[in-house]
Amino acid sequence: MKSILLFLSFLFLSNIAFTQTNLWSDASAQTLKKGRKNWPLLGIKKMGLKNNKELQIQPLFFFLAPNIGLKKYWGDKNEWKIASLHKLHYPSLMLKFIAREGTGGVLPENAVIPQIIGTKNELIVSKSLNEQYFFAARLGLELALSFGDADFPEIDLPFIYNRTAVYHSNFIPYLGLHFGGTIVPKLDFELAFTTLKMTNDTGGFVFEDKAVLFWKMSNKFGIKAGAASAFGRYAFGNDFKLIPVFDVVFGFGKEWDTD
Repeated sequence: MKSILLFLSFLFLSNIAFTQTNLWSDASAQTLKKGRKNWPLLGIKKMGLKNNKELQIQPLFFFLAPNIGLKKYWGDKNEWKIASLHKLHYPSLMLKFIAREGTGGVLPENAVIPQIIGTKNELIVSKSLNEQYFFAARLGLELALSFGDADFPEIDLPFIYNRTAVYHSNFIPYLGLHFGGTIVPKLDFELAFTTLKMTNDTGGFVFEDKAVLFWKMSNKFGIKAGAASAFGRYAFGNDFKLIPVFDVVFGFGKEWDTD
């Protein structure tokens, strides 16, 4: 059960970056064109809005972890594209759901879960290195506001720990670096590295990196596959985990399709 949660949590919460195009979502500052939709089978769904905005939502667990995000492209300065990303989520229902014995149990059955509102805000800058490659950097801050009594342990799974430790420390700053591009027509790649500064009692840094390929079979369908790792100092000691990354992505938006 823990292995399944470890695998799925990264797919559900990660953003995959590829070459800068308004048809496929990426980690650059650029947003999807108005009316264009990217719908991964497992990952975050994204839709281009007017005024260079992009709506993001993870519907798979929406009724257990309501969430919404908005990415806004602000323009260029000295060849650098600038954007911001703002997310809001309510994880309390999910935490209560996994506080059980037996199948699906990750937290103790007697865990006391408070009302938690989580936010993520980040600044994104990116630059095209040439027609094939781009570089992007993200500087962000995760915040969590808790209301009521709380008595539950940190989750001892690296990828999940990285995303839930904020519920115990109230804030976590992070920095992400991305390099992406085209290998051959229709085949893109991404290399990404993220470091998070833990502000709980353990302190220290934890790291994530990933290498992913994206086969764009058309403007309407693609396949992503690769690997991701998490490593660093955790509340339960030093640890390292390597997992596969896989998803299929559908693209919609008749106005922008060229196939």
